[in-house]
Amino acid sequence: MGMLLQSRLPGSSKAADTTRLAEQYAQFKGRGRYGKAAAAALPAPVATTANPVKYDEVVRGRDKRKHLHAEDCECCHEYYESAKPQPQRLQRPLWRSPKAKGMMDAVTTVAIASNEETRENVEAHKHTISRHRHVWQAPQTPPGYWDISFPTTQEVAEINQEALSRRR
Repeated sequence: MGMLLQSRLPGSSKAADTTRLAEQYAQFKGRGRYGKAAAAALPAPVATTANPVKYDEVVRGRDKRKHLHAEDCECCHEYYESAKPQPQRLQRPLWRSPKAKGMMDAVTTVAIASNEETRENVEAHKHTISRHRHVWQAPQTPPGYWDISFPTTQEVAEINQEALSRRR
């Protein structure tokens, strides 16, 4: 049917119709999936180091890892708690042995610290030497959370006894 209409029209009107249709179509050109205008409308990516999504990422390099949050596992936690306050790092060594009379003056003694100071010392020591480092601090899980087996009768009695003591 379209062929019959085009054959009846004179040559000049056929060209005019084609240009009119092309102009009407031009307003939609470039707006499709692969259009250049859509790509220009996207915002420029912002270069940030902070990641809004919590996931473990490999951080390479000693200097970059020093800035990560230091944590401890159950085994390391016992070590940090039992370790005494560490001496100051990067001090010159004692070249002479102290005299018997002035021994207390030459040797640095560690004063008995309060719980808060001890906790700060443990955290500082952990941040200095810990191998467990993460970008995000993991939430604490309750003890026994990852035990997937059924408890024995003795373990059930211990669990119930612990639950009663927590309720009080």
